[in-house]
Amino acid sequence: MLNITSDPFFQITEIQVPLMGLDKPVDLLQITDLHIAHSEPDSTQERKERVAQQKHAWEDVRRHFAIRYGDSLDPEHLPDPEEGWKHVVELVNSAPVDGVLFCGDMMEDYSAENLSYLGKGLNAIRIPWMWVCGNHETGHEEEYRPYMQDDPSVQILDLNGLRII
Repeated sequence: MLNITSDPFFQITEIQVPLMGLDKPVDLLQITDLHIAHSEPDSTQERKERVAQQKHAWEDVRRHFAIRYGDSLDPEHLPDPEEGWKHVVELVNSAPVDGVLFCGDMMEDYSAENLSYLGKGLNAIRIPWMWVCGNHETGHEEEYRPYMQDDPSVQILDLNGLRII
């Protein structure tokens, strides 16, 4: 049983789904909608301004969802997506789970900076994982190959007798 429900940064819901044919339980984390917007110190001024605009717009959306779902509006509970991604990587690496599914909108939009930042985190994860694109990431699947088993059209993750496609 996953016991990280006290984490202040994320809305964590535990769901048990009985599946016939499994020899033992499979514990998964499913993470979605981080909307990472990242720029590097040497990024263009235009890129830095775009990222600042994206982050500001996303702050309003996060506040809306916090109000809608009764989550805290305390700034420490509404992390910047970049800080949130660092926290996700730490959470995933310390959680007692068999694997993690990243189910889209991990980046606000495609950019080399966003993909590099996301990729560094994905490469640091020490348990099996799978990332599939959301609507914010479509159109750049070729660039995602290194993070999608070299085939963005089909992902397969095998965990203790459970095959996720």
